Amino acid sequence: MMINMRCPNCGANISYDPARPFMFCQYCGTKITGNGQIQPRTISDAPNLTINYSTASPAYELAVEFNGERWVFPNNSSKAFTLRPGIYAMTFYIARRGWKRNIVIPQSGSPVTVNVVYAGRTKIYIQ
Repeated sequence: MMINMRCPNCGANISYDPARPFMFCQYCGTKITGNGQIQPRTISDAPNLTINYSTASPAYELAVEFNGERWVFPNNSSKAFTLRPGIYAMTFYIARRGWKRNIVIPQSGSPVTVNVVYAGRTKIYIQ
């Protein structure tokens, strides 16, 4: 049974499985305990991937697929993820076109940022 709640950090609507001792907000990456409290981050559970999306054409949303899941980004939005080190095959979709990129999450825990910009042509910057 899932419980709907708001992230105590960013206010996003999220669902929580009470059988788990904690969860991460899918929008800001905050670690939340079962009682809805923010748990202090450690290096190992801080978000290490941020995807940012911006476009001059608000009608176009970005969809990102990896690990069998799909996330949709409206214009001028971001999402933070906490991933294990490794290589992730991601597909970025805008206006029915897809671009595949391998994103490397390093063992060092250094954060990775992906900026996707759409202005008639799609540009994907990985930092």
